[in-house]
Amino acid sequence: MSRLLATGMFLVVVASICPASEVWRSNFDSSADGVVDIWNQNSAKATIGPAAGGKLQITNMDNSTNAYTPDKAGRPLGATVGAGNSFSGLYQFQWSGLNQSQTQAYEMAGFLGSDGNSTPQTRQVMTALIGHWKVGADNYITLDMGVGGIGISGFGYKAGTTTWLANPSDNYQLTVGYDGTTRVLTLGLYDGQGNLVTQNVGDLDTDLPGLTAYGSGAYNGELNAMAFTHLGWSDYTYNGGDRSTVWQTDSLAYFNTATGAVEALLPEPASLILLAGGMVVALRRRAGH
Repeated sequence: MSRLLATGMFLVVVASICPASEVWRSNFDSSADGVVDIWNQNSAKATIGPAAGGKLQITNMDNSTNAYTPDKAGRPLGATVGAGNSFSGLYQFQWSGLNQSQTQAYEMAGFLGSDGNSTPQTRQVMTALIGHWKVGADNYITLDMGVGGIGISGFGYKAGTTTWLANPSDNYQLTVGYDGTTRVLTLGLYDGQGNLVTQNVGDLDTDLPGLTAYGSGAYNGELNAMAFTHLGWSDYTYNGGDRSTVWQTDSLAYFNTATGAVEALLPEPASLILLAGGMVVALRRRAGH
């Protein structure tokens, strides 16, 4: 969409600034904005909490009460995507509740499936598998990678590096981007200004041995079975203990390219100043699209 601005000396065409690959965005002004329960099997808690003031509360758990059969929640993509497609997701959020133990607690955030085989935690997932723990006053995370179809060959996993969170309650941005041509998954955690905090990049063909351990036939079957229907969150059982992680989510956005989520992090001017015939005209960017 574009607008015309007459200034007296010039006619200026101003285009709305909006990523071309963005399919939808949830802003949670007064509702869950399309986010729904996919599986609701963890009786220890509810995943979707209140939505108010542009934030949606999400609670994930390293669950032992209902081990390996997690709650999953997310917004439907609008069409099923698989290993041959490219797509990405962007989360803008704060963690308002973090694991206070030195024992790691895990959660998942990324692309999830909703079919009948996706009940176990490693079925129909292409996600960031995020570990949280605390030593003294210091919070740490690891941005691991979790990928699975229907379990033909196993669970694809690639560990990330241990990262200290200098300001654990600050604004963060998480990107999950997958290229169906190269079969490379890229995870990135950024601060509120778009500075990279930590990253994990994995080639499904070579870097996630759980997918390839049983040979090419099983691996290809696993790839062919991948069918992701939602972008969202999931519990994960690792150490158990029903240790929770709580999100205050500002926005959730889905893109139909592998790099759309990262491109949406690029800084954009809050306003455009035009000098025309001695007249100063300020054009504000649209807040939503």
